[in-house]
Amino acid sequence: MEQTQKTTLNEIVNRFHKAEELMFATGGELTPEIMELLADNTETLNEKLDNYAEWIGYCKGQQEYAKGQADEWMKRAKTLSNAVETARERMTFAMVDIDETSIKTTRHTYSVRKTESWKVKDDISNLTQKYLVANKLAEFVFKPSISSIKEFNKGFDLPEYIEVTSKNSLTIR
Repeated sequence: MEQTQKTTLNEIVNRFHKAEELMFATGGELTPEIMELLADNTETLNEKLDNYAEWIGYCKGQQEYAKGQADEWMKRAKTLSNAVETARERMTFAMVDIDETSIKTTRHTYSVRKTESWKVKDDISNLTQKYLVANKLAEFVFKPSISSIKEFNKGFDLPEYIEVTSKNSLTIR
């Protein structure tokens, strides 16, 4: 029974189930037909897993390359943003220094205006924080640390506020 490279993982799994059904039909006897089916299918499964591992390695390489390119483009974007900000600051400084609030050229009109930037101080009191939240001027952001909760509860029953889900994972070496 020769397998082709086009065999899917699902088909391979179904062949293992077929071998299992044949084994039940023979009362647990591993006939030469079942043994051959298992051997061929195991070889096909091994090849398929190796092909998937190669595909995963390729994708990881592409992912790292794409991340590197994204990082490079983000650096370029930041550099361009800094260049824009520096040019605007120089233009503003020049106009303020010569006491001009508006200049019209043949291509653009430039004007300087005062703006305010508001920021909540970093060292506000807990009472002020509660006041701002109560008056819908701020929101409370709750961000639990799962690693800290795990460490804190090590050796104890799970607290009622924790939900644990599990899944199978694969290690490829």
